[in-house]
Amino acid sequence: MVVIVEKEDMVNWSELPSDMLQLISKKLHEFADFIRFRAVCKNWWSSTPISDHPPLLPWLLFVSFPCVERVENNHLHFYSLSSQKFYSMPDTGNTFRKSSFRYLFLRKARTLLSLFNPINNHEVCLPPIILGWFDEVYIDGDSVLICRNKQESNLQIYRWQLGDEKWSSRYVQCTVQMLAYYKGLCFNVDKSDWTTKVFDAGTGEHVLEIQPPISTNDFSGFNFLVNSSEELFGVCRQSSASVKESCFDVYRLHYENGNFNWVKVSNIGNCIILLDNLPGKGLLIGSEDHGVKGSCIYFHCFQYVSGQRFTVFCRYDMEQNRVEELASLREPKGSTWCWFVPCLL
Repeated sequence: MVVIVEKEDMVNWSELPSDMLQLISKKLHEFADFIRFRAVCKNWWSSTPISDHPPLLPWLLFVSFPCVERVENNHLHFYSLSSQKFYSMPDTGNTFRKSSFRYLFLRKARTLLSLFNPINNHEVCLPPIILGWFDEVYIDGDSVLICRNKQESNLQIYRWQLGDEKWSSRYVQCTVQMLAYYKGLCFNVDKSDWTTKVFDAGTGEHVLEIQPPISTNDFSGFNFLVNSSEELFGVCRQSSASVKESCFDVYRLHYENGNFNWVKVSNIGNCIILLDNLPGKGLLIGSEDHGVKGSCIYFHCFQYVSGQRFTVFCRYDMEQNRVEELASLREPKGSTWCWFVPCLL
C-alpha cells in the first residue's frame, strides 16, 4: 500500500520548538556535530546556547596530516582525542603552526599578522610588524606578547594591547632557555643551575631570581614550564624504560609575603596539563570545562613499528600514578603538532 503524504502534513524542521531543539542538542556528544547542528538554520542556531556544547579535550593541530593520503595543502588539519576523529577546514592564510589557547596566528602579508579562531571565523587584526620568525606567543586578556631570541644573550619582547596602534618593543639581557609568561612577568629557567630569572615584560627590567627546589632530593630539573592566568607549574618528566612506567614530578610556583618559591605538589586539583610537542611548553586548563578527570598530565612519546614512527598520546593520573594510552598515530617524517582549544566564543 502506498501512503500519500499531503504537502501540508510535512514537517518543517526549521520550526521545531526551542525547548525540543535544546533537548536534542544536549544529546550530541561530538563538538563537530554540535557545530553542524547550530549551522542548520537561524532557528536552530538561536535556540542552542553556546554554553551547551559538549565537553571535550583540546584538539591537536598538525602541520602534516597523519594517516591520510592526498590531503589538500591549503587546509588546517586537527585530531580529536575525545572522538578519535580527524577534522579539516580551509586555511584562510599562511598559518603559523603555533597556537595560544583558542587562537591561531596568520600571516597574510610580510608585515600583517592576525589572531584567528577557525571555529567561529573570528579574526583580530594586529598592527603591522616585520617579523620573519618568533619563538613564543602569549595572550593575556587583551594583550599579545611575541618573544624571540634576537641574539644568544638578548631576548626581544613585542607587546600589543587592544586599542594600541603599534607594537611596543623591549629587550631583556638574558639567554632564553625555558620561558613562560605569568602575571605580567617573564620567567626564564637557567638550565645550568635551575634558577628562575624573572623579568618585567613591560620594561624588560630584571626583577628577581627564584632558587630551585631544595626541599626534595629527587629534583633533577624542569622539562616544562606550563602556565594559565592563575597558575604556573614546573614539570619534571622522569626517565623510564617504557611508556607505562612514565611518571612526573610537578612543582607549583608559590607566592607568599612578597616571595616566590617552587613547591612540590601531589595533585593539581581541577586542572590538567597538556605537554606540547615543542621543548619545554604546554597548556594548563580546567578539567571541569572539558569533561575529564582533573590532576592528570597528557603527554606523548614515540614508538617504531616495522620502521614506521608512531606518536603515542597518553594520560598520566597523578593521584593513581598510572598511565593510560589514548591514541597512536602514524606520523610522517618532518610533521609536528601543537594543542588547540576549540572554542565558539
